[in-house]
Amino acid sequence: MGGEQSGAYTIAFKKDLGGYWLVGQMKMGKTKSMPEMMATYYLGYDSVERKFVELSVDSTGSYMRGVSNGPQSGTWVFNEEGTMMGKKMKSRTTITQKTPDTGQLKTEIEAESGKWVPMGENDCKKQGGRA
Repeated sequence: MGGEQSGAYTIAFKKDLGGYWLVGQMKMGKTKSMPEMMATYYLGYDSVERKFVELSVDSTGSYMRGVSNGPQSGTWVFNEEGTMMGKKMKSRTTITQKTPDTGQLKTEIEAESGKWVPMGENDCKKQGGRA
């Protein structure tokens, strides 16, 4: 299950719901091993737990929810749980800011207890405007 995927995708975030949430819309084109996929991401802050939170749902029926302590030296790590391809899954998303306009997104899945396998790595560029 899983394994590294390749393909181009776009994602656009905007503030929503009174500015309390960032909502992102992602679209990835069809590849040899994957059908076209769309996803929605919600990013916010849990003021009780004092952690950043995320929720994602996609067009394959998968969902993930995760938490992060926030940025540490320009890097965010979200530890996630949910379902993917009809099975319970743990994943880890690492977002590293390289410059004010560029970053790197790395996703791993836990194939077996404590063993993390790369699922994808992407270089990201901000497309105009301010974050």
